[in-house]
Amino acid sequence: MSSRSHTRCALTFAAVAALLAGCPAGQGEGWVGGSVYVQNCSTSGDSLDQAQDNYELNATFFAGDPVLDFNEVVAERRSTVTVRVQETSNRAEESDGLVLQFGDVAAAARAFAQRQLIGASSCFDLSGRCASANSVYRAQFNLYNSCPSNRSLLTASTHEIVRGPAPNAPGECLLPPVAPPPAQPALAACPTLSDADRAALDKLCEGDFNDRAANEAEVVRLLGQGSVFNADRTVGHACLYLCTFGEAQRGQDPNELLGFHFDYGDRLSALFYLNFVDARAMTLGECSRARAQIAGMISFEMVRSRAAQSFP
Repeated sequence: MSSRSHTRCALTFAAVAALLAGCPAGQGEGWVGGSVYVQNCSTSGDSLDQAQDNYELNATFFAGDPVLDFNEVVAERRSTVTVRVQETSNRAEESDGLVLQFGDVAAAARAFAQRQLIGASSCFDLSGRCASANSVYRAQFNLYNSCPSNRSLLTASTHEIVRGPAPNAPGECLLPPVAPPPAQPALAACPTLSDADRAALDKLCEGDFNDRAANEAEVVRLLGQGSVFNADRTVGHACLYLCTFGEAQRGQDPNELLGFHFDYGDRLSALFYLNFVDARAMTLGECSRARAQIAGMISFEMVRSRAAQSFP
């Protein structure tokens, strides 16, 4: 095998060992909530639209799936980790849930060390896979339990949607102002922060991750600056701030984080504010059937729950 080949390995044996050792599978702390609109949202066949200004995920299940890159050229390693936060431990297609896919954990670790915000990739296609394999992270929001009839692919993006004439139909709807992508995002992935803002984020990192009532307004103020969510326009940041990221340390030399990877048992803690758009609508220039702006705080140890859990 070439020394430059990218060999990747999911930590299956580590997961089994963790379960046998009695690790608390799927446990963590935190909250996920915000504003959600879904067209034809139905749990009983009534096909009613649903708009929730105070949606809450009621997260009880936290899991992560690290994949190691064993490329012998350390600087070229792109280890990954997929994080899933769900309301239940059911399969993804049976539960509401948030999925964070870190495509380059070494880059994320460097951002953590330097107290930098990390913007979600805004590129997507109908498969939900970004064209750039090395994007630091992407995010997806699923509403399979709250709205089982909805199959819109809600993908984190700063692309704007506005009310205008419906394509090839009478009336108006919410649609991307430029179609098809790439359209220029109306906002940067992350807001510009002052030193005081970073100090406020660090204070949140040291607080109670389960207290949504005390912390949500501050998370939105710091990470959601300039975001809009109403009947005529939706635009927002898609941004994340890491509080704990495995064995990475604040102020650590970036050169020490080349080849960084996650192991089971490592902790991940983060604050986020994510604008979600309908990927199909953005790609095809169609009416948007779903949108959301979700904030949250999560903290958990990287433990995979069980073999039945599939990861995207």
